[in-house]
Amino acid sequence: MKTAITVIASVAILIGIIYVAYLSNKGFEKTVVSQTQQELSTIAKAVATSLEEFFRGHSEALAVVSNNSLFQKDVYEKKRCDKPETIFCPIKNHYEAHKKDVDAITLLDADGIMLHREPFIKNRIGMDFTDKPGIAYVIREHKLHVSEVFYNNFGNLAISISGPIFYKDKFAGIVRWMIETDKISRRFVEPIKIGKNGFVWMFDNKNVVLSHPRKDFIGITVLDVVRKMHKKKDRTFDENTIKEHIKEKHGYLNRVKAEEAGYGMFINCATDENDIVAYKRVTAGNLILNLVVTLPYSEIISPINKHAREIFGLAGFVIMLLGAGGLVLFKSQKEKAKLETEARYLKQISDGAEALRKSEERFREFVEGTDNFITRVDSKGIILYVNDTSKKIFGLSPQECIGLSAFDFIHPDDREKTKAAFAKWVRDRILSTTFENRQVSRTSQVHYMRWNIKLYYDENYNLIAINSIASDFTDLKLAEDTLVAEMDRRMEFSRQLEEANRQLKRLTLIDGLTSIANRRYFDEFLEKEWQRNMRDNKPVSLIMGDIDFFKKYNDRYGHQAGDDCLKQVAAILNNIAKRPGDLAARYGGEEFAVVLSGTDLKQAGVLAENANKKLRKIRIPHSDSQAADFVTLSLGVASIIPKHGTKSYDLVKAADKALYKAKNSGRNCICDS
Repeated sequence: MKTAITVIASVAILIGIIYVAYLSNKGFEKTVVSQTQQELSTIAKAVATSLEEFFRGHSEALAVVSNNSLFQKDVYEKKRCDKPETIFCPIKNHYEAHKKDVDAITLLDADGIMLHREPFIKNRIGMDFTDKPGIAYVIREHKLHVSEVFYNNFGNLAISISGPIFYKDKFAGIVRWMIETDKISRRFVEPIKIGKNGFVWMFDNKNVVLSHPRKDFIGITVLDVVRKMHKKKDRTFDENTIKEHIKEKHGYLNRVKAEEAGYGMFINCATDENDIVAYKRVTAGNLILNLVVTLPYSEIISPINKHAREIFGLAGFVIMLLGAGGLVLFKSQKEKAKLETEARYLKQISDGAEALRKSEERFREFVEGTDNFITRVDSKGIILYVNDTSKKIFGLSPQECIGLSAFDFIHPDDREKTKAAFAKWVRDRILSTTFENRQVSRTSQVHYMRWNIKLYYDENYNLIAINSIASDFTDLKLAEDTLVAEMDRRMEFSRQLEEANRQLKRLTLIDGLTSIANRRYFDEFLEKEWQRNMRDNKPVSLIMGDIDFFKKYNDRYGHQAGDDCLKQVAAILNNIAKRPGDLAARYGGEEFAVVLSGTDLKQAGVLAENANKKLRKIRIPHSDSQAADFVTLSLGVASIIPKHGTKSYDLVKAADKALYKAKNSGRNCICDS
């Protein structure tokens, strides 16, 4: 009887202990899952923060280019770089400093035409970029634009950040980063390892996968990923069934797009098992990235269940033998499992803390080692922090600067302008801006500074502090002033040279005696008008003239009088060539020619008769002429509509034939051909 009671009591105690252990195990499991969700959520937020800082930093980096006055002027003047070492050389240095993050930097003019690109690709210069993401927006709005994900010219998924360039308050052009999403993935997503089978992946707001441990998923939609999963498992679903499957078992995809952040337990499409999932949305301009951190539930719960099974078996065995001693052992084993689980997560937290410490250490090394001047001031401009560059700019150590007013170091001529700008930023609640002024050190050394400024407010929009990073462009400013003076000198020399060339060309095309076109200019002009009227299907007329018995005129009145006679005849013929397509020229000796573009034979004859009338009216004496007792002209007129296969020489030949006819008809007359 006592034995039966002992057995029954032992069984009852065993069942009670197992039940209590089961409840305790479930509570512990719930705690671990909750902790895991919080840890995954922390990871997602950390990655999202890094991405937001990445896009913010590269947006600010564009300001370094867009605020460079040399680039502004060259972009405004639409200078193109046909060789990478000729124009925009410093842009290469800017690209080299950021190429671990970006794939290319491009300069465009105000019409979206490429002026330069690093890495340099010659055949891209002059390309129209207005169809590229964000370019039309920047041209229209003159504001920074972060694009959605797109396929670049190399067929890779990419993101662009485009910013405006201004010159003398006028929109001059655009500077543009192009960043392939693969670089973003390799830097921010792939390095993160979570347990044995956990991972981070990313997709955009169009559901296109941008980062995933399985490379064959990148570039396809989440829907296609599900389709691939089911195909691999020999499942056949139509499109509606797959969508319903996503809605039912993968609802977090919709939650990711609807909520900024969150976590939960969801079904894994590949294994049909639970996953612990945390998610975070990243927004930068038009770009929306959805980060998802995934860890199999089994990876968390398996060790707990294993220890529970071991504890239950061992507890039953020990209770059957030792009674109360088994309870102590059960608690010991359970505590061991709890400690081991906590130790594993503490190690993950420790690893994360160490990574954060190293990241902060690298950041501090960067801040203290950079040549840029980094400052933090309060709402009244009192310095809270400066880096070691203060020794160069202010002539003081960082410790000596703390508590001083930042306005005291501004050049007196720039101080009021800076204070007015400061007040306007606060009044308009500006979050970020750029500014240029001069700083004066304690040794009276002037530094030209270009500032990138961030302003921070509390929930009531009261200014808390201002962070600034500035570059000293004193050397560049001096070089720029020297360069501008040299460019002005060269431009003046170029203007003088152009004027000299125009005068030289005029001398080569104008007859020195009569001041009308010479034979060379006549030939060029006639050929040009011949080709133009061939396209327009219009006639070209030519008047050829010869002063009658001019040799006898020279013999009688002398060469000086002969020169005066030629000048007067040239002036009369030049007077009838009034339109842009007309030209009067000295053909040679006492011969003249008049080109009449778009004029038919009848109109040309009327103009020739007008010229003859004017010459007869001034009655230049010529007693040795056999045509009249004053100077006269023999004129030949011809007109042709140019056609393919004809030449301008055909018109000259026809007009010369008509002139020959006029001479044979007694001279002092007009004949046509």
